Amino acid sequence: HTLISDKKITDPKRWCRKCDAYKPPRAHHCSICARCIVKMDHHCPWVNNCIGAGNQKLFLLFNGYTSALCFSCLIIILYYMLLADQDLLSVKCRSNAQDAMAGTIVGVISSFFGLFTLCMLASQFTNLETNTTKIDRLKGEKPKLERQGSSLSSAKEVWGGQNDEFRLDWLCPKPAKWDASDYSLLMGYVVKSNEEE
Repeated sequence: HTLISDKKITDPKRWCRKCDAYKPPRAHHCSICARCIVKMDHHCPWVNNCIGAGNQKLFLLFNGYTSALCFSCLIIILYYMLLADQDLLSVKCRSNAQDAMAGTIVGVISSFFGLFTLCMLASQFTNLETNTTKIDRLKGEKPKLERQGSSLSSAKEVWGGQNDEFRLDWLCPKPAKWDASDYSLLMGYVVKSNEEE
């Protein structure tokens, strides 16, 4: 990886002309955010930000939890409709025309967003499995799946932590954290001050 020392770049080929800054490997410039994003997948209007190395975990969780919530809403609506159809609801719980219309609208919206976020989730898991991004696939680029002498895997790039084994904190909506050596491998550079040299 490239050494950045006191803002002097040791690899002049890695300079972004658009944002006039160092461009790490696997970074792409986002014209909307006006900066280079490491492992940029796309600019997401839902979160008004680019999806890249720093927030891919959060985007995966957002899509997973949204699709789970939408499908659980559909299950509840279908269960209610089944009970209503078989006359198993008490008189107080029976719906009128307004309730039926509201249930139909919620069901349609849940179906749409549930399927959409499920497709986005599947796309992100494909990215995770192949260690590529949407931009990599569009450009036909295939990054190295294994790094020489590195413990940084595709799963570790997204979820952070010390190893690839599943941990409960993967399900918590908090940013991934990496140790210093993994962070420098992922970002493609090391920042050093005069005191460290």
